[in-house]
Amino acid sequence: YPWNDKKVKAFIEDRGVRDSVRKSIWNQREELEQYLEQAGFDPSSVGERVIVDIGWRGTIQDNIARITGHKIHGCYLGLEKFLNRQQAGSSKSGYVMDANAGSGFAIPEYAGLEFLFNAPGGSVKGYENGKALRDLVAGEEQLVCGVLRGMQEDLLAYVPRVAEYARNHGLVSADLQRLSREILASYCRNPPPEI
Repeated sequence: YPWNDKKVKAFIEDRGVRDSVRKSIWNQREELEQYLEQAGFDPSSVGERVIVDIGWRGTIQDNIARITGHKIHGCYLGLEKFLNRQQAGSSKSGYVMDANAGSGFAIPEYAGLEFLFNAPGGSVKGYENGKALRDLVAGEEQLVCGVLRGMQEDLLAYVPRVAEYARNHGLVSADLQRLSREILASYCRNPPPEI
């Protein structure tokens, strides 16, 4: 809770700091809006949007909703307890866990889960001229393009089969939620040797 620290408060309230931060934030906002527009997320169009992500608090969704003014629903694998006030018009739901709704279970260590779904190309650290600026970490990139890519391809190969089974048996996501929680808990207790 750095916002409660007296030194942090004094730093933020300093006029020079505040002006510099405000200018930087507006520049970053303009770059993000340009990126979103080029990615097909037209800020001027109407209607609710949906974001699907691993989680854990949906702060990226919060920022996009705040900037664009769009109603956005976020579907997350899991949601930890929110730390900040939620954006009006936005909603979020966690599938295997949602600490805000008191559902599911606590995942004690989920970094391994999140890493499983990393995409090649590094983490986004900003935007410029409508493009994402990325930070590549050599060892991480090697893992993502090697072991993880194979695991991801294996997982994706099962999606059509699971979808067909669900469709043929009239199942919806809630019907598979308990099983999903059990699989995830088992994975967390005993992850594969590659992980």
